[in-house]
Amino acid sequence: MADDGIFATNADYLKVCGANVNSTYSATAYTDVYSLMAEAYINDICKFNFSTGTNYSSLTTGVKEILKRWATALVAQYIIMADMSGFPRLLEAQTRLSWLNDVAQGCENLMKEEAQDVVSFVRGI
Repeated sequence: MADDGIFATNADYLKVCGANVNSTYSATAYTDVYSLMAEAYINDICKFNFSTGTNYSSLTTGVKEILKRWATALVAQYIIMADMSGFPRLLEAQTRLSWLNDVAQGCENLMKEEAQDVVSFVRGI
């Protein structure tokens, strides 16, 4: 099945999730939905639609990597939060969620409009 998201692939999400995630919620049917949710959130926060092919293809490699890390962190959070019963201890799940939240927040801070001068940014395409 093809990936529905443009920022990252299902394989990227699974690498970040790590072990003990529920196989149902890490299946492509769910990750495709989660990736579209993450991309919509990112586009909303940035007030720019990066998800169109033309806009995405014209971005710099650095911006694409930030979008990939951000989307991957968000989707991995969705997968883990959907069912934490596979984790031997909830502390392990919470530690992963905290780390993923830090990654997502860092990416969000870089991509917000007020940080445009910090990142090599392509806007208004």
